[in-house]
Parts: sequence; structure tokens; C-alpha cells
Amino acid sequence: MSAVKAIIGFMAETVWLAFVLVGMVLLVLGSGAVQLSSFSFKPSGTQGPLLVAVGCVIFAVGVFLAWWSMRGVRALSARRYKVDFESPAASDGAAAEHVTIAGSLSRAMPKGYELWLMRSWASNQAGDRPVGKVNIETDGLKWRLDNAYIGGSTGDLVTLQGWVAGPDGALLLATWNEGKSLYARLMNETGTAWTAATDFPGIRRIPGDTLASGRLELRRRAREG
Repeated sequence: MSAVKAIIGFMAETVWLAFVLVGMVLLVLGSGAVQLSSFSFKPSGTQGPLLVAVGCVIFAVGVFLAWWSMRGVRALSARRYKVDFESPAASDGAAAEHVTIAGSLSRAMPKGYELWLMRSWASNQAGDRPVGKVNIETDGLKWRLDNAYIGGSTGDLVTLQGWVAGPDGALLLATWNEGKSLYARLMNETGTAWTAATDFPGIRRIPGDTLASGRLELRRRAREG
């Protein structure tokens, strides 16, 4: 079933317009309405109904493929929208809570989608937390997030992951960020200590219109010097 969906998704993005155009041409030819100065065509016998029937089928297939290509995340796949991490390298680790993270996409994201970075720790099972919305370069393939807060303490293993977020997913992540900022301000104003019990909960389930792709594990290391 997944292979069938992948094939339909590829056809939907590449050939739906050709199906629609060919179907329309056959419908016009079958109706016998082609009367040009340099060309004319008049179907005889069963040619007309046959051309109309075939044209209707091809046109319907084109409309279906166009609809499929507009279904957003249902046409996404981790293989086709792969998120790669290029820096920092996993072997380098991270000497600070804030780092610059950069990478690339296997292809430009669909219209209306955003790329977000998420973080989690092996020592903390409270869900994934947004790092931030990624800045994508004009080519649509290179991305970068400066001063990204990854948190953790020396020795912690921090896992970063890319989320290709649709409208619902992006709204959830942006709302989470706003809520976390307000919560952090309240914690600081009241002098409440950050513990496992008082920590702001992460996101435990990926939104339905969002795809998780790419993974980078960084070990927090002590600062040099």
C-alpha cells in the first residue's frame, strides 16, 4: 500500500496537468467541434463516442491526481522530504546551551509548511520540545537556525529532530513556544526552581499534518578552558 501511495504521489506532482489537457483534447475531438482553417476533424461512426469516453476517463484521472497533489501532508514521506543535519557534527558534541545548527532538505517543502527543530533528552521523558522555526535559504534546500537553545547539562545526550509542519502543526509549535516563554517568565518572577516536577511539559504526540525527519544526537560536553 505504501508503494502505491508513493507512485500516486509522484504522478500527482508531475503529470496531472498532462492528463487533464489530453482528456480535454479528446473530448473536443470526440464532439466533432474542431474546425480550424488549417485543420479539421470529424469523427465517424463510433469514433466520436469512443473518444469522448476515453477523454472523460483521462480527464477524471487528471482531476484525481490534482486533488491528490493538494492533499498536503498525506503526500509527504520521510524519503521524499528528508531533513539532513550538517553542523555541528555529532562527534563534536556541544559545549554550550546555545549553538548554531545547519543542514539541508532533499527537496523544497510544500506551500504552507514550515521546518521546525525539536529537542529531547534521554534523561527526560517529558516529550519533544520545539527549538525554533528554521530559516530556509532562497534555494529552498539549505536551512539554518542560529543561537538555538538545546539545553541539558554536561554529559547529557541531546537528540535533535526536524519536523516538517503543516498549518496545524506549526500553530501548535508556535503556541507551545509562547506558552513556554510566559511560563519561564513566571518561574523567574516567583523564584521557583526548575525541577522535573515544575518543568514545562513537552509535546508527546506529533501532529497529524506534520512529518518527523532527520535526527542528530549531541553530547553536552564541558566548556574548553
